[in-house]
Amino acid sequence: VAAIGEMNQDSVVLANADFAKLRDNRIRGAVAPYQDRRPELYAELRKGHAVSTIPLTSG
Repeated sequence: VAAIGEMNQDSVVLANADFAKLRDNRIRGAVAPYQDRRPELYAELRKGHAVSTIPLTSG
């Protein structure tokens, strides 16, 4: 989080981004949404199946 605005107020929030830190976070960060995605889950959702029918994998 770079900056936080006032709750329930129309506003514009500006912040400076350190692109070197962003790049480092993408390489070494704990959350990797693209690499950790589960395409089979989305395929089942598109078919209308319940998510709970898909076994979870670890790691």
